[in-house]
Amino acid sequence: MHQKIGTRFLSTLPRLTHVDAHGKCAMVNVSHKQPKHRTARAVACVLFSSDAAYDAAFSSSRGSTKGPVFSVAELAGINAVKQTGFLVPLAHTLNVTHVQFSFDLIPSERRVSITCSAECVERTGIEVEAMMGASVAAVTVFDMCKAVDKAMVITDIHVLSKTGGKTDYSAQQVSK
Repeated sequence: MHQKIGTRFLSTLPRLTHVDAHGKCAMVNVSHKQPKHRTARAVACVLFSSDAAYDAAFSSSRGSTKGPVFSVAELAGINAVKQTGFLVPLAHTLNVTHVQFSFDLIPSERRVSITCSAECVERTGIEVEAMMGASVAAVTVFDMCKAVDKAMVITDIHVLSKTGGKTDYSAQQVSK
């Protein structure tokens, strides 16, 4: 039986890989795939609510009253990348071979743009891990800076690129 949605039938829609034929959650079987070098880059942004808060957080060589903001955020992000398989229920646990972060301050927008790049040699991609790393690094920036700005917003979390899988992907980062 095919359920009609608008003018299309469910049977013609792309299939979710983590849902089986009976509508139950399922981990994707990757045992038939060969390990390949895979990379991914993801971004998350932290927006500060005022120039004063932004300046207070980053005026003294990227530090705050709680310590070196970006060093702590980078460590938290690396940990998150390595723990993704335990935090996201249907994600495979990957042997991560490299993680790198960049933190870009954009004072005119009161924005910190956090990019996480991750690599592995595995049977499945590492884009969820890269998003987890960028996200947790952003939450850590929030935690480190909340004394000067409780109204920060974490936004624009998305994959910038991935390579090594069935299809490579690259998107231009949206600047706001």
